[in-house]
Amino acid sequence: MKQTDSEHLSVRGWGCYLCALAWIAGVRDIAIVDRLFRPLIKSGAIRDNGRPVGSTGWYRCYIQLPAYIIETFARELGHDVDAKEINRYTSNPEPSRVQPGMFIIKDTGKHFGVVYPEVYKPDPSIPLDGPGKTWRLWRVS
Repeated sequence: MKQTDSEHLSVRGWGCYLCALAWIAGVRDIAIVDRLFRPLIKSGAIRDNGRPVGSTGWYRCYIQLPAYIIETFARELGHDVDAKEINRYTSNPEPSRVQPGMFIIKDTGKHFGVVYPEVYKPDPSIPLDGPGKTWRLWRVS
């Protein structure tokens, strides 16, 4: 699933965190992200407005309620889950053994992607390796 395949400009250009959240909810089809994008904006979970990019107060695919987004995507797939961001770290907290239901989303400062328990790059042309700003530990059960 590539964010660059989305029908929504905001997802194509700024939707990496949204796609990473969808991925840990089990979504593997960008059409599901596209279908829920507008309802998630309407619910207040995503902030996205029509102001010109770079102007004061512009928002494109800004995530306000990440746990709600994961739970919404999971419900769309027929699963009832509880999602919680456990902590944010300044270095990779990857466990020494696989922990079911645990996920790590890396924020490089310019891009988000899943780095544990598997690697998922919403835009494969943007690397996830190298330094990071935060590693966000999520539990989805």
